[in-house]
Amino acid sequence: MEIARSIVVDKPVSEVFSYVTDVEREPEWASGIIASKMLTEPPFGVGSRNSAKVRFLGLHFDTTNTVLEYELNRLVVSKPESGSNNAIFYYIFEPVSGIAGEHSTKFTIKQKVALGGLMKLLKPLIGRWLDNSMQKDLQTLRKLLESQTY
Repeated sequence: MEIARSIVVDKPVSEVFSYVTDVEREPEWASGIIASKMLTEPPFGVGSRNSAKVRFLGLHFDTTNTVLEYELNRLVVSKPESGSNNAIFYYIFEPVSGIAGEHSTKFTIKQKVALGGLMKLLKPLIGRWLDNSMQKDLQTLRKLLESQTY
């Protein structure tokens, strides 16, 4: 299953990228993340790891994520090290023209999830939940960044 959602944020790519890749701030905008902290030393990039307390469909669990691909101000691909489902997360950053020609950012979240076992039966429910969560999280992110309340 693959789900992707995008939003345009009226902030430069470097600012959106910096905020989104600060994993300790993820609970501020990502509703499924209760807490997140870096496990590796800076700089953030390929091989960086973070732990997260996650809320998913009413369940709470801990996970560790590893960055697989990293391109400054363009792309972050990460994968959880634990869990029964195979998932890969993509954060994609693209410069676009914004209001009055100012630079803005098209930010896309894409999740590829391979559901196994009984989870396959819940694919429609999980797909709707992920899609709704991504939409809500992107709206929250845009409000935070554009209002500069972070």
